[in-house]
Amino acid sequence: MSRLVEVLPWLLAATLLPRPAAAQDAARSFDELQPMLANGQLVIVTDDTGHRLKGRVESISPSLLALSDASPGSARRTWTFAAGAVREIRRTDSVLNGALIGLGAGAGAFWVGLRTHCGSPLDEECALNGGWAILLGTVPVGAVAGAVVDSLIGRGLLYRSPPGSAQRRLDVSPWLGAGGVGLGVVLRF
Repeated sequence: MSRLVEVLPWLLAATLLPRPAAAQDAARSFDELQPMLANGQLVIVTDDTGHRLKGRVESISPSLLALSDASPGSARRTWTFAAGAVREIRRTDSVLNGALIGLGAGAGAFWVGLRTHCGSPLDEECALNGGWAILLGTVPVGAVAGAVVDSLIGRGLLYRSPPGSAQRRLDVSPWLGAGGVGLGVVLRF
């Protein structure tokens, strides 16, 4: 049994280590995107003007995407995007699950550190006196590291408009002011 107690933390750590994942290409059409999105999923949409909107998926069809406001406590608003008006769509999620995984990894590191420092069988005096230092150095660090890693990988690219599909636009607007007149020109391509 004591051999199992010594090996178990290492097995736990090995299961929590990240594994290489095959790269998934972003969808190039709303048709390809449909199976990747679920109603209610939180996403960030960048439109063809560069404006970003965070919302929950209401519906998706081969030509349209509808989002609802993700802000809690606000009046519900819905936005509809035509496929040609969307530059990219990214997934987003809470970092809570990453923090919990990191917390578990930190707890495993705490157990290994405690067993390494205080011996096996566990010296109770050592565990009570030195265990706090090991606890504070592993569990919170694991939780923070898990949250950081989750925030970095949780915003995966789901959709990117095909090259050349963005609408080219030329916007011209007059400027009138006390100091003179002029034209504002914006070319998007």
